[in-house]
Amino acid sequence: MNKTRHAKAANQPAAPTPTKRDTILTLLALALPPRSLKSIICSIALPAWLLGHNPGLEVVCASYNKEFADQLSSSCRRIMLSPWYRRLFPATRLDKQAVGHLATTAGGKRYATSVGGTLTGMGADVIIVDDPMKPCLTQSATRPMLGRVTRCLPV
Repeated sequence: MNKTRHAKAANQPAAPTPTKRDTILTLLALALPPRSLKSIICSIALPAWLLGHNPGLEVVCASYNKEFADQLSSSCRRIMLSPWYRRLFPATRLDKQAVGHLATTAGGKRYATSVGGTLTGMGADVIIVDDPMKPCLTQSATRPMLGRVTRCLPV
């Protein structure tokens, strides 16, 4: 190796160390007991936080039925329209506010659907599956539902 070339390489600044927010997480499963704020954290607060930091991000939130998914989307919309959120994330503004589909002026989105619902043709940077089955079915259907979720959603 040429000594001059080696010396130049040694004087180059080191590549920046990635921050925790730059780390790519491909799959995360949370197993918490009922009534532990799992849906509030994962389907309401997390999408709002993600879109606050990156208004162009595309987030899909799936739940066991469309009605529940739409309720969570409505709660996320209320947070994103609140004065404190707008002060905290001034670059994130909602453009479209249909039930179950929030869109930002930067092209980001939060789309709500059910586990068996339509996602054909929709891409996403983040897919959140929250309560993929009704609570009364959790003991008997955990394994088959987990297989269904992983087959239907690209992880």
